[in-house]
Amino acid sequence: MSDSIDGQPLTLTNLSSGASVVLDGATATLPQRGVSAPIRLRSAVTRYPGNARPSTQVMGIEEGDIEFKGWWRDTWMSLEGGASELVTRVRRLVILQAYISLTWGENLVRRGYVKEFEPTWHANGAVEWRLTLQVSEADEAETIGMPFDAPVTTFGFWDILALIAYDAELLATMATELNNVAQATVGLGEAA
Repeated sequence: MSDSIDGQPLTLTNLSSGASVVLDGATATLPQRGVSAPIRLRSAVTRYPGNARPSTQVMGIEEGDIEFKGWWRDTWMSLEGGASELVTRVRRLVILQAYISLTWGENLVRRGYVKEFEPTWHANGAVEWRLTLQVSEADEAETIGMPFDAPVTTFGFWDILALIAYDAELLATMATELNNVAQATVGLGEAA
């Protein structure tokens, strides 16, 4: 247990039901040290001939998956069946495909899905586990690019409906003419 992270509890909250799984130091359920929360800049680089500086298009950021590992032991938790209960509760987040909020102190607040949960039973009441969170969004992520203002137009809903009605009438006229030609062609073929 000496290799677990001391301090703030790690909380997984199902955002639709509000149910939470809390891993903390008091119950010896925190993950092991060495948790990384990757982030990368999404960009496309094009190197044009004769230009020393490439053209770079920045397309926002992408939060990487976060992997947690640890042990749950009934003896550490001082709770008979505690490890099994935690396995059941985390499995339920995966089975429900729940959109969750992961909170760990002030530094790690993410929302996403439990992409993978792998409990390994070593004995009754002793479970080694690995959980992968697929991050959809982070609290501190900010959008730098500003959206363009919508163009000002006087073209309204009724104008669009009038265009649709005009096109429908034009199609009906064309279909009638095509039908008349087909009837005339078939009629000539029978008379001959």
